[in-house]
Amino acid sequence: MYYYVMACETGREERNAKLLRRTVSRLRPSCMLETYIPARESKELCAKTWTLVNRPILPGYVIISSSEMLWEIQKEIFLMSETCYGLLRNVDRTFELKGSDRQFAIWIEDNKGLIKASQVILDYRGLTPDDRITVVSGPMREMRGRIVSIYKGTRVTVEMEFLGEMRRVTLPIEVVKKIDAKGEEEKKDS
Repeated sequence: MYYYVMACETGREERNAKLLRRTVSRLRPSCMLETYIPARESKELCAKTWTLVNRPILPGYVIISSSEMLWEIQKEIFLMSETCYGLLRNVDRTFELKGSDRQFAIWIEDNKGLIKASQVILDYRGLTPDDRITVVSGPMREMRGRIVSIYKGTRVTVEMEFLGEMRRVTLPIEVVKKIDAKGEEEKKDS
């Protein structure tokens, strides 16, 4: 599979993804193409009620998974809509995603473009900054990191290695479980 990123006007991602599928099916009938508009599911307080909403992770971008190379039809993709800016290029002027960018695209594809909210099994009141944690469910399951900060007992900012780099990720506090220095889950006293 080949992976690409198409840039477009923010808010027009779905329209341009649809136009791309139509354009590619016309120009490359044998090409199998999937498009993903990466979003994350999160809880938000609205009118005193918690609701799940999908928020874009990369506004203005569409991730493309294709069975054939698309760089040859880059011009047609660019011209398909006034809100489409075409395929993004790498530093070496190629279009196909490489390295950690490709791994990120595969991760998005594995999650069908939606990073769902995770659920946990933890009494989180014992968490403090600098605690080592592991994610117990959801798309980041079994990833480990260190708590940087806790916000009002609802969210934690965690520093973890992701795609080869240390990154800070904000998660609902319910998704993490404290681990000891050896990397094992802490046992509760009975």
